[in-house]
Amino acid sequence: MPDVLLVLVLLMVFWFPIASVSADGGYEGCPSSRMTLPLCEHGRLVHWQAFVTANGTLGGEGYPQCVTATIDGTELKTESVRVKVGQLGGRASQNAWEGGGLTQTLNGDGRQVSIGAQVAVEYFSRSDRRNLAGGLFELLVNDVVIAREEVGPIETGTFQSMYIQGRTTLPKDAYILSIRIRRPFLSTPDTPAPYQYVRRVEIVGSATSHCRKDAQ
Repeated sequence: MPDVLLVLVLLMVFWFPIASVSADGGYEGCPSSRMTLPLCEHGRLVHWQAFVTANGTLGGEGYPQCVTATIDGTELKTESVRVKVGQLGGRASQNAWEGGGLTQTLNGDGRQVSIGAQVAVEYFSRSDRRNLAGGLFELLVNDVVIAREEVGPIETGTFQSMYIQGRTTLPKDAYILSIRIRRPFLSTPDTPAPYQYVRRVEIVGSATSHCRKDAQ
Protein backbone atom coordinates (compact mmCIF):
# COMPACT_ATOMS: atom_id res chain seq x y z
CA MET A 1 0.00 0.00 0.00
CA PRO A 2 2.75 2.58 0.80
CA ASP A 3 4.25 1.98 -2.67
CA VAL A 4 0.88 2.70 -4.27
CA LEU A 5 0.51 5.95 -2.33
CA LEU A 6 4.01 7.03 -3.35
CA VAL A 7 3.20 6.39 -7.01
CA LEU A 8 -0.01 8.46 -6.74
CA VAL A 9 1.87 11.37 -5.15
CA LEU A 10 4.51 11.31 -7.88
CA LEU A 11 1.82 11.29 -10.56
CA MET A 12 0.14 14.32 -9.00
CA VAL A 13 3.43 16.23 -8.85
CA PHE A 14 4.65 15.52 -12.38
CA TRP A 15 1.42 15.01 -14.28
CA PHE A 16 -0.90 17.76 -13.10
CA PRO A 17 0.27 21.30 -14.03
CA ILE A 18 0.70 23.79 -11.25
CA ALA A 19 0.40 27.56 -11.84
CA SER A 20 2.55 29.84 -9.70
CA VAL A 21 0.64 32.76 -8.22
CA SER A 22 2.41 35.97 -7.31
CA ALA A 23 1.67 38.19 -4.33
CA ASP A 24 -0.53 40.60 -6.32
CA GLY A 25 -2.76 37.82 -7.64
CA GLY A 26 -1.05 37.55 -11.03
CA TYR A 27 0.86 34.61 -12.42
CA GLU A 28 4.62 34.31 -12.34
CA GLY A 29 6.20 34.84 -15.73
CA CYS A 30 3.13 36.72 -17.01
CA PRO A 31 2.43 40.46 -17.26
CA SER A 32 0.40 41.91 -14.42
CA SER A 33 -3.26 42.51 -15.17
CA ARG A 34 -2.90 46.06 -13.77
CA MET A 35 -0.27 48.45 -15.07
CA THR A 36 0.17 51.93 -13.59
CA LEU A 37 1.83 54.45 -15.89
CA PRO A 38 4.17 56.80 -14.02
CA LEU A 39 3.47 60.51 -14.46
CA CYS A 40 6.32 62.39 -12.81
CA GLU A 41 9.73 61.75 -11.35
CA HIS A 42 11.83 64.36 -9.56
CA GLY A 43 9.61 67.17 -10.82
CA ARG A 44 9.56 66.15 -14.47
CA LEU A 45 7.22 64.25 -16.74
CA VAL A 46 8.09 60.58 -17.27
CA HIS A 47 7.46 59.25 -20.81
CA TRP A 48 4.57 61.68 -21.36
CA GLN A 49 4.61 64.57 -23.82
CA ALA A 50 2.53 67.72 -23.35
CA PHE A 51 0.35 69.06 -26.15
CA VAL A 52 -2.09 71.93 -26.71
CA THR A 53 -5.14 72.33 -28.95
CA ALA A 54 -5.33 74.86 -31.79
CA ASN A 55 -6.13 77.87 -29.57
CA GLY A 56 -5.45 76.20 -26.26
CA THR A 57 -3.06 76.54 -23.36
CA LEU A 58 -2.00 74.40 -20.43
CA GLY A 59 -1.53 77.53 -18.34
CA GLY A 60 1.41 79.28 -19.94
CA GLU A 61 5.10 79.14 -19.15
CA GLY A 62 6.01 76.57 -16.53
CA TYR A 63 3.09 74.25 -17.28
CA PRO A 64 2.48 71.38 -17.00
CA GLN A 65 3.77 71.19 -13.44
CA CYS A 66 4.68 68.15 -11.39
CA VAL A 67 3.46 68.85 -7.89
CA THR A 68 2.64 67.07 -4.65
CA ALA A 69 -1.01 67.89 -4.04
CA THR A 70 -2.60 68.36 -0.63
CA ILE A 71 -6.18 67.19 -0.13
CA ASP A 72 -8.07 67.95 3.07
CA GLY A 73 -4.78 68.73 4.78
CA THR A 74 -3.16 65.43 3.69
CA GLU A 75 -0.17 65.64 1.37
CA LEU A 76 -0.16 62.97 -1.32
CA LYS A 77 3.00 60.89 -1.53
CA THR A 78 3.15 60.74 -5.32
CA GLU A 79 3.53 63.66 -7.69
CA SER A 80 0.58 64.73 -9.82
CA VAL A 81 0.51 66.67 -13.08
CA ARG A 82 -1.10 70.10 -12.71
CA VAL A 83 -2.33 72.34 -15.53
CA LYS A 84 -4.63 75.36 -15.91
CA VAL A 85 -6.26 74.82 -19.28
CA GLY A 86 -8.42 77.07 -21.39
CA GLN A 87 -8.47 79.29 -24.45
CA LEU A 88 -5.15 80.90 -25.22
CA GLY A 89 -6.30 84.25 -26.55
CA GLY A 90 -8.79 86.24 -28.55
CA ARG A 91 -12.36 86.80 -27.49
CA ALA A 92 -13.59 84.03 -25.22
CA SER A 93 -16.21 81.78 -26.80
CA GLN A 94 -18.27 79.27 -24.85
CA ASN A 95 -18.52 77.17 -28.02
CA ALA A 96 -14.76 76.67 -28.28
CA TRP A 97 -13.37 74.02 -25.94
CA GLU A 98 -9.62 74.52 -25.80
CA GLY A 99 -6.72 73.37 -23.67
CA GLY A 100 -4.36 70.44 -24.10
CA GLY A 101 -3.06 67.45 -22.23
CA LEU A 102 -0.62 64.57 -22.14
CA THR A 103 0.20 61.86 -24.64
CA GLN A 104 2.52 58.88 -25.00
CA THR A 105 3.05 55.93 -27.34
CA LEU A 106 2.62 52.40 -25.98
CA ASN A 107 2.67 48.89 -27.41
CA GLY A 108 -0.63 46.99 -27.64
CA ASP A 109 -1.24 43.25 -27.68
CA GLY A 110 -4.77 43.02 -29.07
CA ARG A 111 -6.42 42.54 -25.64
CA GLN A 112 -9.51 44.29 -24.39
CA VAL A 113 -8.53 46.54 -21.52
CA SER A 114 -9.93 49.17 -19.22
CA ILE A 115 -8.02 52.45 -19.09
CA GLY A 116 -8.62 54.74 -16.14
CA ALA A 117 -7.33 57.99 -14.71
CA GLN A 118 -7.66 59.62 -11.31
CA VAL A 119 -8.18 63.34 -11.99
CA ALA A 120 -9.14 66.38 -9.96
CA VAL A 121 -10.04 70.06 -10.11
CA GLU A 122 -9.12 72.78 -7.64
CA TYR A 123 -10.04 76.47 -7.50
CA PHE A 124 -9.18 79.29 -5.16
CA SER A 125 -9.71 83.01 -5.61
CA ARG A 126 -10.30 85.65 -2.96
CA SER A 127 -12.38 87.86 -5.23
CA ASP A 128 -13.08 86.41 -8.68
CA ARG A 129 -16.34 84.51 -9.05
CA ARG A 130 -16.22 84.01 -12.80
CA ASN A 131 -14.40 81.56 -15.07
CA LEU A 132 -15.29 78.71 -12.72
CA ALA A 133 -15.81 75.81 -15.18
CA GLY A 134 -13.69 72.90 -13.97
CA GLY A 135 -13.06 71.38 -17.38
CA LEU A 136 -13.76 68.41 -19.62
CA PHE A 137 -11.48 65.39 -19.07
CA GLU A 138 -11.16 62.81 -21.86
CA LEU A 139 -9.22 59.59 -22.40
CA LEU A 140 -8.33 58.83 -26.02
CA VAL A 141 -6.74 55.89 -27.81
CA ASN A 142 -5.49 56.79 -31.29
CA ASP A 143 -7.61 59.99 -31.15
CA VAL A 144 -10.81 58.08 -30.34
CA VAL A 145 -12.50 59.15 -27.09
CA ILE A 146 -13.15 56.16 -24.80
CA ALA A 147 -14.14 58.06 -21.63
CA ARG A 148 -15.04 61.59 -20.60
CA GLU A 149 -16.13 63.51 -17.53
CA GLU A 150 -17.07 67.17 -17.33
CA VAL A 151 -16.72 69.26 -14.17
CA GLY A 152 -19.02 72.28 -14.13
CA PRO A 153 -18.65 75.44 -12.06
CA ILE A 154 -16.56 74.78 -8.97
CA GLU A 155 -16.78 76.73 -5.73
CA THR A 156 -13.72 78.64 -4.60
CA GLY A 157 -11.61 76.85 -2.02
CA THR A 158 -12.74 73.37 -3.06
CA PHE A 159 -11.01 70.29 -4.48
CA GLN A 160 -13.02 67.76 -6.51
CA SER A 161 -11.54 64.35 -7.33
CA MET A 162 -12.98 61.72 -9.68
CA TYR A 163 -12.05 58.58 -11.61
CA ILE A 164 -12.76 58.32 -15.34
CA GLN A 165 -12.61 54.97 -17.09
CA GLY A 166 -13.29 53.44 -20.49
CA ARG A 167 -12.93 50.07 -22.21
CA THR A 168 -11.29 49.47 -25.56
CA THR A 169 -9.54 46.78 -27.59
CA LEU A 170 -5.89 47.61 -28.09
CA PRO A 171 -4.24 47.18 -31.49
CA LYS A 172 -1.50 44.59 -31.86
CA ASP A 173 1.10 47.27 -32.44
CA ALA A 174 1.93 50.76 -31.25
CA TYR A 175 -0.89 53.06 -30.18
CA ILE A 176 -1.19 56.57 -28.75
CA LEU A 177 -2.79 57.12 -25.35
CA SER A 178 -3.87 60.69 -24.62
CA ILE A 179 -5.42 62.58 -21.73
CA ARG A 180 -7.13 65.71 -23.03
CA ILE A 181 -8.44 68.51 -20.81
CA ARG A 182 -10.38 71.47 -22.20
CA ARG A 183 -12.48 74.44 -21.08
CA PRO A 184 -14.58 77.00 -23.02
CA PHE A 185 -13.01 79.99 -21.25
CA LEU A 186 -9.78 81.95 -21.27
CA SER A 187 -6.79 80.90 -19.21
CA THR A 188 -4.03 83.47 -18.86
CA PRO A 189 -1.37 84.01 -16.20
CA ASP A 190 -3.33 87.00 -14.91
CA THR A 191 -6.76 85.33 -14.94
CA PRO A 192 -7.89 83.26 -11.95
CA ALA A 193 -9.01 79.86 -13.23
CA PRO A 194 -9.34 76.32 -11.86
CA TYR A 195 -6.38 73.97 -11.76
CA GLN A 196 -6.74 70.49 -13.26
CA TYR A 197 -4.79 67.50 -11.93
CA VAL A 198 -3.92 64.09 -13.34
CA ARG A 199 -3.03 61.97 -10.33
CA ARG A 200 -2.86 58.39 -11.67
CA VAL A 201 -3.22 56.55 -14.99
CA GLU A 202 -3.61 52.79 -15.20
CA ILE A 203 -4.41 50.06 -17.71
CA VAL A 204 -6.32 47.04 -16.44
CA GLY A 205 -6.52 44.00 -18.72
CA SER A 206 -7.94 40.48 -18.62
CA ALA A 207 -4.47 38.97 -18.70
CA THR A 208 -5.15 36.28 -16.11
CA SER A 209 -6.82 33.79 -18.46
CA HIS A 210 -4.11 33.54 -21.07
CA CYS A 211 -1.35 33.94 -18.48
CA ARG A 212 -2.75 30.98 -16.57
CA LYS A 213 -2.54 28.90 -19.73
CA ASP A 214 1.03 30.01 -20.41
CA ALA A 215 2.09 29.30 -16.84
CA GLN A 216 0.80 25.74 -16.87
